[in-house]
Amino acid sequence: MAKSGGTLEICRSSPSPKISQRGLSLSYYRRSKQRGGTLDRFQRFIRILKAFAEKGVEYTLIGGVAVILHGFPRLTEDIDILLKADVQNIEKLKSALEEVFNDPSVKEIELSDLKNYSVLRYGAPDGFYIDLITRLGEVADYGNVASEKINVEGVRIKVATAEALYRLKKESLRPKDQNDALFLKGKLEYLKKS
Repeated sequence: MAKSGGTLEICRSSPSPKISQRGLSLSYYRRSKQRGGTLDRFQRFIRILKAFAEKGVEYTLIGGVAVILHGFPRLTEDIDILLKADVQNIEKLKSALEEVFNDPSVKEIELSDLKNYSVLRYGAPDGFYIDLITRLGEVADYGNVASEKINVEGVRIKVATAEALYRLKKESLRPKDQNDALFLKGKLEYLKKS
């Protein structure tokens, strides 16, 4: 059965904390993803970031998946990628996405769109979504978001630090971002005491 191409969408705008180990949160994430038949989403996420590593894409993982990797058990429907905004990096990104999704529509991703709009949402033919971001207003871009590399299922993933994620989420009005910020603040306070 032939798959139709993916989609690109331009977006013009942009509980008590529980401290846990990354392994526990990943285990929770995998179990919770199995419930809706979406364990495949976690595996797809790993495949994408492995392709990024193989192609040399310069990125930092932000958003819900980054918070999950810091230990907060929550669900998310997409991954948020903060990208270095240069032509070579975007070509590497397109090559990685085309390899994973076998979707010619990734060729439509343009650096100018990524620079002009807050978010470029790539929807793969199978319904998997990736938010491609080069800046978050005047607050952040690839060059000023602190990150660390962690190993998940043998893949080195560049993820924003807990402090950087807290800075990005603390002013958001969305309830899920407020919950993330509360968790991250608690984690940072806990780590400070340790």
